[in-house]
Amino acid sequence: GFPDFAYESALTNLQSYSVIEDEDLREYFPRKAHSNKGTYGKVLVIAGSENMYGAAYLSSMAAFKVGAGLVKIVTHKDNRELIYSKLPEAMISTYEVEKDIDNLSLETDILWADAVLIGPGLSTSITAKRLLEKTLNICRQYNKYLVIDADGLNIMSADDNLLNMLYDKVVITPHMGEASRLMKKDIPALSNNMVGMAYDFS
Repeated sequence: GFPDFAYESALTNLQSYSVIEDEDLREYFPRKAHSNKGTYGKVLVIAGSENMYGAAYLSSMAAFKVGAGLVKIVTHKDNRELIYSKLPEAMISTYEVEKDIDNLSLETDILWADAVLIGPGLSTSITAKRLLEKTLNICRQYNKYLVIDADGLNIMSADDNLLNMLYDKVVITPHMGEASRLMKKDIPALSNNMVGMAYDFS
């Protein structure tokens, strides 16, 4: 699906590259004749904030679409009914205020999951920061795959202590604005050297 010039440009700038295409997904995520939802991996999605359910719904639906068998969502309590009505196959755990974070079974949920996503629609509130700190600590302790996106990155860009907690199983997915805040570089500088800046930051 990528135009030829994109491949040529990547080869010129990187010397080697790989791009995920539809056939790769079919190769890596086939459905077996004798299997069940537990066979295909478990994803924990920590997303959404008060009355902001869209990002939690979309990222959880995406996890199902690429083949996850089980998805659990940790989100604000106001989002429960909306998400259940759109995605009844997902499991949901909720919180309301910061003190509720300690009552979540976050460590159990992270141990259950094969991969964790945090950040979409999370907000940059004190509660969201607490969720990110706790998630990073637990994922790091158990060496879990962790994707940090959107507001997770916005929270991190304001706190170098969180940046210093990253480890080799963390994937970050910033757009230009988020990358600019994280790397403390302006967008034109990033635009002129996206691959190099990302490599240096990594």
